[in-house]
Amino acid sequence: MISYIAHIPHSPLLLPQISRGKFRQFKKMSQTVAGIGHDIYSRGCDTLILLSPYASPHEAHLLNVSPQFTVSFGAYGEFLTRVRFHGELALAYRIRHGLGDEYPIVSITRPELDGATGAAALALGVPEGRVRLLPIYHAQSPTQYLLEFGKKLRDILERTAEKIAIVSLGDMSRTSKRNREAGRRLDQSMLKKLSDRDTAELLATGPDQIDGFSLGCIRPLAVTLGVLSGQSYAPEVLNYEQKYGVGMLAARFI
Repeated sequence: MISYIAHIPHSPLLLPQISRGKFRQFKKMSQTVAGIGHDIYSRGCDTLILLSPYASPHEAHLLNVSPQFTVSFGAYGEFLTRVRFHGELALAYRIRHGLGDEYPIVSITRPELDGATGAAALALGVPEGRVRLLPIYHAQSPTQYLLEFGKKLRDILERTAEKIAIVSLGDMSRTSKRNREAGRRLDQSMLKKLSDRDTAELLATGPDQIDGFSLGCIRPLAVTLGVLSGQSYAPEVLNYEQKYGVGMLAARFI
């Protein structure tokens, strides 16, 4: 069953070991994300699905079914962090078995988490060995297609006995000084549509805006909103900030 749904930024800068001397500028958002992690743990969730902002390089959705995951940040010049998490194999099988005839779904085994999902797992404070992870990489498809995929995914998840948390990952607008104010206005417009549960208008955000502002959040949110479709939920924007030209959102849905 689905017990919790939220959205958080995917920036590794939320981790003090990455942002270092600039961490104080990300501290409020980091604390908000940690609060979401506390909610997940306090609700006794068995599995955490992380909807990555990084699209599958194929036309298929990817499920990372590694039995164990490791997190490291050598690519960011940080070599001390080394954390392990358990993977979720059984649920991945149910998803592929239940949706594989309707959607192209591929299982991969990649023990090293990418920067977004690895940073999210640490920022959420996922206890090692207590919650199983299932990273999902959406197909490079239109948002409406991903919305429909989310609806079908929900049906599979609701039939499981385990308590499942879903967290979509992705930053909002990424801007330069030249278009920073335009990016902020776009973010605020999207936040209003999210709060008003106006999914149709939110997902009508055009490709020029999605690509022009590098909206990493929009496609993972499309899957999330598909999961939420038809359910009673109250979107709660816990925090929004724009740091160094990047819009960051933390929101809770159920």
